Amino acid sequence: MRSLALLCLLIGCGDDTNAPMNLADLSGAVGDLSDLAFSSSCGFPGDQAVNNLGVGKFCTEISDCSMPGNTTWIATLCSTIDPSSNSHFCTTACDPSNVGQCGANATCVCAPGHGCGCTPDKCAPKDG
Repeated sequence: MRSLALLCLLIGCGDDTNAPMNLADLSGAVGDLSDLAFSSSCGFPGDQAVNNLGVGKFCTEISDCSMPGNTTWIATLCSTIDPSSNSHFCTTACDPSNVGQCGANATCVCAPGHGCGCTPDKCAPKDG
């Protein structure tokens, strides 16, 4: 019912005399709007792989990273395997001394106590 009320407010059902001026004004009517946002430090619904190895594709579980019939896709782990990372992208273990193993647009990133994984460049920590 709250969804219908929100929809009516957004599309202008009925009299607009008391209609809110922006979405922030709606927060009292429908609760905290931040609940609707997907929480992730990197990897969001709809993200595609950044390379032919599968690195960077959005995932919520390991099975999201499988690609039947594609033997070049090596990123078969989902970064959610480490809940402290709050990230959602397909990855694989890597060795930082092996430059280029993560493919185009990805870098081998290591986290103390968690190992190293291929990470989309857009998610890799910036030096300096």
